[in-house]
Amino acid sequence: MKKILSIMLAVAIICMGAIAVHADGDVGQFNCYIDQGGTVSVHDGNPSKLAVTSFEVGLGTESVSIRGWLLSEFGPKSFKYYIDAGDAKDIAVAQGPRDDVYPHFSAYDRELNPTPGVNIEVPLTGLAAGEYVFTFIFVDNNGAEAEFYEADITIVAGGEVVDPLAEMKGYSFDEIHFNDTPVVSSFAKDWFNTNYPDGVIDAAAENLSKIGFYGWVGFKGEIDQLGYKLDGVETYGDFKLETGQDVLNAGGQYATRFRIWVPTVFEGGKEARLIAKLTNGTVVELPLEFSIDGNPNGTVPGDDPGTDPGTDPGTDPGTDPGTPAETSDMTMVLFIVAAAAIVLVILRKKAF
Repeated sequence: MKKILSIMLAVAIICMGAIAVHADGDVGQFNCYIDQGGTVSVHDGNPSKLAVTSFEVGLGTESVSIRGWLLSEFGPKSFKYYIDAGDAKDIAVAQGPRDDVYPHFSAYDRELNPTPGVNIEVPLTGLAAGEYVFTFIFVDNNGAEAEFYEADITIVAGGEVVDPLAEMKGYSFDEIHFNDTPVVSSFAKDWFNTNYPDGVIDAAAENLSKIGFYGWVGFKGEIDQLGYKLDGVETYGDFKLETGQDVLNAGGQYATRFRIWVPTVFEGGKEARLIAKLTNGTVVELPLEFSIDGNPNGTVPGDDPGTDPGTDPGTDPGTDPGTPAETSDMTMVLFIVAAAAIVLVILRKKAF
């Protein structure tokens, strides 16, 4: 049976304060962001990237992956977490380079922060269905502790257990195109939410035949196909693009860039989703909810008479006016040759 997973992501910056007080009275600064991968972008002079603060998973999910970066004045040494008001527990955190971070935070010592990238596998085994608040702490090289991130994790009972391979490691919506014209080329999801707060695109009013979504996405499992759903009907196509190492670094080995075209030539309104199907059959909805009021008068690709050789007079020999003209010219030539031959015969007879 095909498994459906809808990942709900809320957007807000949730780094909890920027000061850690040490036992000796020194104050250490830190800066962090949980962006589920990607590269730091600068917007209005400040580093800005999606901050993920909430997750919804199925009962039985073993873990949730939380990715981002953390810089500390005295360097992070180890990590802990606690659930709700429970006791703090140690947690292993995979750290790696994030060269995109350093240029924006040159005040932090790179020797103390050699691997600002963090990947936290949050254990969920044994937790019952319900809502939980996970708080994460780092311990710096001086022994001071500071809470740096808080996540709301909801475990939903019923239905099938969420496939761990479908867990999203990172994504980004970079561009949106109306027909073939880009309307936004960065921070596309923010732009969409600002310009379409109700999530409804009126394709007829904007004279749209298709909408293009550009970006990248990565999961723990391999992506078989990408596509879209209109009122629950899945359609897949050749939407994958060549993927660079920057995306693979951010979204994992199975990440891919994409360009998904969603048609708008239909009657009435339809709920729309962008989807990814993994190689094991799991279908995941990407985190952008919208609906489309169709444009029945739009042009479906292939309907343009200029591209149909059966209706283009310049390409159909049966209707091309140039073809009969060429035939008439040849007939005239043959007629002239024949007439000349008759005249020649008559002159020869007169000569005898």
